[in-house]
Amino acid sequence: MKEQFRKFLVSKKLFAPFVRNMRWAHDMNFDRYMALIMFPANYLSDAFEWKKTKQGQDFWKAVDKDWDVVVEEERKKHGKQSV
Repeated sequence: MKEQFRKFLVSKKLFAPFVRNMRWAHDMNFDRYMALIMFPANYLSDAFEWKKTKQGQDFWKAVDKDWDVVVEEERKKHGKQSV
C-alpha cells in the first residue's frame, strides 16, 4: 500500500505538496515517514496538521476521503488483514 499511496499522490499532483508539508511538520523525507506509519488509512491523516498548511483543512480532508476509498477497495479485494 505504501507504493500505491505514492502513486495516488502523484496522480493527483500532490506528491510535492505532501512532502513539503510533511518535511515542515516532521523534518523527514517521504520514505522515512512511510516506514513509521503502519496503517494505510493513516498515511495522510498522520502526516501533518492539515489546518496549518497552505492548502488548508478542507482540502486535505477531501484528499483523505479519496484515499479512504482506495484503502477500502483494497480491503475488499484482499481481506481486512492484508491492508
